[in-house]
Amino acid sequence: MRERLALGERDFEQKFAALAAAVTDPAASDASDLDRDLLRRALEREPAFWPACLLRGLWIARDGDLEDAVQELDHVLAAQPSNDMVWFTRAIQLRKLGRLDAARSSLERALAIRDDEGDYHAQLAMVAVELRDLAAARRHLERSIVLRPEHPDNDRLREAVDALSGR
Repeated sequence: MRERLALGERDFEQKFAALAAAVTDPAASDASDLDRDLLRRALEREPAFWPACLLRGLWIARDGDLEDAVQELDHVLAAQPSNDMVWFTRAIQLRKLGRLDAARSSLERALAIRDDEGDYHAQLAMVAVELRDLAAARRHLERSIVLRPEHPDNDRLREAVDALSGR
């Protein structure tokens, strides 16, 4: 981890990495109270420690409060405006909220930073389908397939774009 925060624990980086895995893995069970305590202490010690803010935003989203999660991610972006992963994560939450224009904007910001990420193009293709923007849906579907040719979601994306075009 490039960002560091000393909490007086020898194995902080390993614990923080495990916490990140627990929060970001949808199949994982809820993180423990010890994990929540580690996150709380990290943020008390350094409120601007953006990796902890990002995890808090993901945790909030996982708990179902998507509006608060977006606000937390906005806080992270204030400190890390060139962090494509945070823009992408924000877009996911906005899409879940049905705020498709804002989701598209966030995905475009992520792609302006890192255009070679197939997941970003795939997500933008789906948002374009939902916005009924066939040209954008096709363009991002094609780019996504080039970047991740064997991805299992490619067929689902292709079907959604084909349905939009009336095929």
